[in-house]
Amino acid sequence: MSAIAFYTLITLSVATRAVVWNTPRGRNEGVDVGDLLLLVAMAAYRILRGRDPAVEFGAAGVVLGKTTLAMCAAVVATFALANAWIRRVIRVGHGEWMQRTDVNSGGAYEAVSSLPLPKAALAGLGFTCSGAFLEELLFRGCIYRLVARAAGDCAAMGVQAALFAAVHGIPMACARAPAALVVYAFAMSGGAGMALGWLATHGRGLLYPWLAHWSLNYIALLMALMARNNATGSWRKRNSRVE
Repeated sequence: MSAIAFYTLITLSVATRAVVWNTPRGRNEGVDVGDLLLLVAMAAYRILRGRDPAVEFGAAGVVLGKTTLAMCAAVVATFALANAWIRRVIRVGHGEWMQRTDVNSGGAYEAVSSLPLPKAALAGLGFTCSGAFLEELLFRGCIYRLVARAAGDCAAMGVQAALFAAVHGIPMACARAPAALVVYAFAMSGGAGMALGWLATHGRGLLYPWLAHWSLNYIALLMALMARNNATGSWRKRNSRVE
């Protein structure tokens, strides 16, 4: 991927997030805080180090390889299917809690779920892009590099995955979620962190883990949107029959 393509995607994503958040049903908060952090961090890196951060962290200037791309696709397929199956199992026993507390695909779902399904799906594609890269830059980029320099690659792999799991699991625990959901949040994100770290190592940069992370977030969002659409459709059918 060229640097021009990378920055075009990030720009479109930031713009999409800003537009969606500032719709009448959005938060009217301007530019997302995460996007501001991403833009500031990349600008600061460019100014202080005099290097293109996208190229430096291996997100741009990388030629896609068939083998690593196949690994990336395998990671996406494995975790997307596992996530769908586990959530379906957990929903059997804790569906009421999940619905009451609005457990969904995070901020992306919250932002676009008020839109009609086609528009939500299109907006969600852009909405999940920059957020996924920000997390990759933090975990598989900065944290991994810092720990690797101090303790080696094996330690870096474990630390970044553990922190990635904590960031996703601790909020679930703080929300007093059922134990199954807390375990799921820690285990799924920890496993994904290891897989994304493995892609970063084999791909020598953030391009492949970013593409995989973006894909997983988008698939999770689509599943949540379709579930909402099906539920709404079922509700309408039931009420039309009553009338």
